Amino acid sequence: MKRRSHPVLAWLMVLLFTLCIGFGGCFIIQSTLHRMIYPLEYQEYVMTYAAEYQVEPELVYAIIRTESNFDPHATSGVGARGLMQLMNEAFLWVQRTIKDPKVSYDDMYDPQQNIRYGTCLLSLLLREFGGNVNNAIMAYHAGQGAVSDWLSDVELPKETTLPEAQSPVTQAYLNKVLTNMKMYQEMKIRKE
Repeated sequence: MKRRSHPVLAWLMVLLFTLCIGFGGCFIIQSTLHRMIYPLEYQEYVMTYAAEYQVEPELVYAIIRTESNFDPHATSGVGARGLMQLMNEAFLWVQRTIKDPKVSYDDMYDPQQNIRYGTCLLSLLLREFGGNVNNAIMAYHAGQGAVSDWLSDVELPKETTLPEAQSPVTQAYLNKVLTNMKMYQEMKIRKE
């Protein structure tokens, strides 16, 4: 006895198969685009120094993306250098903490040294502001003195989140870093 095929069932199977491939393909395309927009370059350095200085790697990646968009040769108009855009004064402060006289400010174009120093700087700022990420981010941009002044102007302790930066440029910077950090958190970066 010959089996009769059901054309409707066959078409439904083809449609279901096409949709599955289509959605899978969309996921792959979306994932690829997401990685292009939010790269995970220098992961070995980011993960190593984030662990060493007890800073979330997503914050390090967010700072790198915001500051230089992963250009190790970036130099700002005010002279900040490298991936995490360190100024000379911040470099010297970190250098006194790390106690590594072999590293010079010119080494801030080296991705490994820049991530090391930038992550240590974030750690120092987080400690300075009682672990408050928002205040540390604002201090990374505007300087710890400015953020301390803003906190004292509104009579808040250092670990209390400022309602907003007293500089629109710093507020925009904070918002951008927090958005980038959220995207990196959603990527669930592998922590080894």
